[in-house]
Amino acid sequence: MKRVPRGFVVGSWGSRLLAKLCPYRYPASGLMVYRTFLAIALAIWWGSYFFDAHLWFGPAGVLASDTAAAMLEYEEIPAWQSWSPLWWSDQLWIYYLWIIAGMATAGWVGVGWNGRIGAAIAVLLVIGWANRIAWLAGPVEPAAVSLLGFLLIAPGPCWLAWQRGAYTGPAGDADGDSTSRILDALALKAVRVHVWLLLAAGLASQLAGIVWWRGEAAWWLAASGHSWSLSMPGLFGHPLLVNALTHGMIGLQVVTLWMLASRSGGRIGIALGLAYLFSLALLADHALYAALLAAALSSYWPQPIKGE
Repeated sequence: MKRVPRGFVVGSWGSRLLAKLCPYRYPASGLMVYRTFLAIALAIWWGSYFFDAHLWFGPAGVLASDTAAAMLEYEEIPAWQSWSPLWWSDQLWIYYLWIIAGMATAGWVGVGWNGRIGAAIAVLLVIGWANRIAWLAGPVEPAAVSLLGFLLIAPGPCWLAWQRGAYTGPAGDADGDSTSRILDALALKAVRVHVWLLLAAGLASQLAGIVWWRGEAAWWLAASGHSWSLSMPGLFGHPLLVNALTHGMIGLQVVTLWMLASRSGGRIGIALGLAYLFSLALLADHALYAALLAAALSSYWPQPIKGE
């Protein structure tokens, strides 16, 4: 007997409409969870520019077009590399419109309607913004482009059409479209490999510095002002605390990478990874980058076994 999906009930016309808007017809996959957290992180990242845009851009901004062009000329960067439409005008409303479009597109990506189109537009908006804010860019922009790019392989099921229970695919197959499932699995694996390599690269860059081996990195983070919570007066006279914070971050990363690479260590790896990313946000002032990696870590959550 054919199982009836649990959730809201729509008529035949509603089913046809949802099938056109959201063509995926199988139960939720890990991509839905990953895509949702990624959309939230991207919306926060876009929103972080909203209240300070007038300081950086516009005719009186620090990075006004004329000033930025002069800086590029001084650095001998060819003019053709400044291709973003944001270079064409100093009108402040254009920057605010771009930011709002970025936040709206993040919501589009999260819902998953016409997922590949939404992901492609989101990628272009991020790249265009990064091209204009060159001196403000950091690790967030390339990570965001990569993590969005994997959704071009497969965006996952659309939230608008998803209901708990079994779906019937176009050919009456309760498992849905097998090709879409294969692409989903490929995209999810790509996200996992990428976030693992990003964590590994971060660990390698830290181990390249002698202060991490000597346990002094927390002190230098406080001294440079690159920390929300660390201060030199607070750490002064507490060498064991400085050593514990420094080596603790290294240890968390090593164990996280080990557990994520283990077949049965997904949940533990996620928990340890989130603990490390919290320390990265709190101690090293990389909150937005940590939020993106946390979203990518959700791809490691174990998938339900078929038939459960």
